[in-house]
Amino acid sequence: MKWVVEALSGCIYGGLPDLPSFKSHPLYITLSSPSTTHTGTTNTTTTRSTANNSTATTAASNSSNFVTATGETIYVTAENGNGDATGSSDRSFRQQKVFPMVDTPREISYKEIISATNNFADSRRVAELDFGTAYHGFLENQQHILVKRLGMKTCPALRARFSNELQNLGRLRHRNLVQLRGWCTEQGEMLVVYDYSANRLLSLLLFHHDHKNVNSILRWRHRYNIIKSLACAIRYLHEEWEEQVIHRNLTSSAVILDLDMNPRLSSFALAEFLTRNEHGHHIVIDKNRSVRGIFGYMSPEYMESGEATTMADIYSFGVVVLEVVSGQMAVDFRRPEVLLVKRVHEFEARKRPYEELADWRLNGVYDHKELVRMIKLGMACTRSDPESRPSMRQVVQILDGHDKCFMEKGQKKESREEWREKNASSLSLIRRIQALGIQ
Repeated sequence: MKWVVEALSGCIYGGLPDLPSFKSHPLYITLSSPSTTHTGTTNTTTTRSTANNSTATTAASNSSNFVTATGETIYVTAENGNGDATGSSDRSFRQQKVFPMVDTPREISYKEIISATNNFADSRRVAELDFGTAYHGFLENQQHILVKRLGMKTCPALRARFSNELQNLGRLRHRNLVQLRGWCTEQGEMLVVYDYSANRLLSLLLFHHDHKNVNSILRWRHRYNIIKSLACAIRYLHEEWEEQVIHRNLTSSAVILDLDMNPRLSSFALAEFLTRNEHGHHIVIDKNRSVRGIFGYMSPEYMESGEATTMADIYSFGVVVLEVVSGQMAVDFRRPEVLLVKRVHEFEARKRPYEELADWRLNGVYDHKELVRMIKLGMACTRSDPESRPSMRQVVQILDGHDKCFMEKGQKKESREEWREKNASSLSLIRRIQALGIQ
């Protein structure tokens, strides 16, 4: 660096100095994708630069077990022995180490999945999901997996999206996203394979728990942590990954809980991947807009336009927040007011105490300040006007205790007339469903 500064200031003349030695640095071995690697032996080239010369050492290894994503390359750090860059090749590889397995999503054969799930036996069924059924099973390497079998298999548009976007999904890495293991499109199926790190859905614990078992009730500290972790995962999708991802299917059934009650977001079948340009703005590649999602979680503007936006995701997130706080389903035709957001809006208009919205199963055991924060957040995220909703970054800040972020978007409340006007599509659909006598 000293030489660079002197050179830029014109205080040095002559030739370039010798290259610095990297012999104290670890070596890096390139593991190529299996899709571009022939069977047999894999050749790995390691180049070392020294102060006086450059030597290239080529080493041959047996057939590799490393698996990488299609078209990608993973670099694994190897130990550099005693750091002697001029030693012989046999000395360099005198202490060969076995590298850990690098698992990345792959296409899994239909035969493997049939064997793992015992031909989708009822005994292997875990739950009914929004767009299909989940099964568990074991691959040949004894890896425990969760297989989501999607419905609507005859829809060409959904099949095309399923195939293209799963390849993007395999590159997502966040501790609160379900780890994709692979997929299968054989036999006309649309199968998604995840790590089986959990055995319960958030919706099951909120709405279908065992009344006789007190331990089945989701405690307040777990509820708050679930929402906070879920917000971090969505912020990653919206703002932190290389592409902007609009999930479009945020529901309590899309959240899987592990044994420690840590949430993992799944159900990416409807996700929209938007490429960013050099200015950070996203580019819409697919301009065909159609409404896809679960009724009760879709924002009013999304139901009208079909345009996938971050604010539509935030609305859905707000509905999940209200479900977690109240223990009530987003849509319940057994109630006079079918929509949870409608009940909460009426609650707000009547200026009822926030405690009345808390899930009665909690038996009053909750943090009052956190309860008020969560209810206010759910209301803010489900405003009919998308401009009135907070961003996901603001949501995370609020959940971290920065309640002043509420004021950045204002606290203007909607009148009943404004709410009905902007939610006319949802109310009309409810009336048609009720006329059919569907519960």
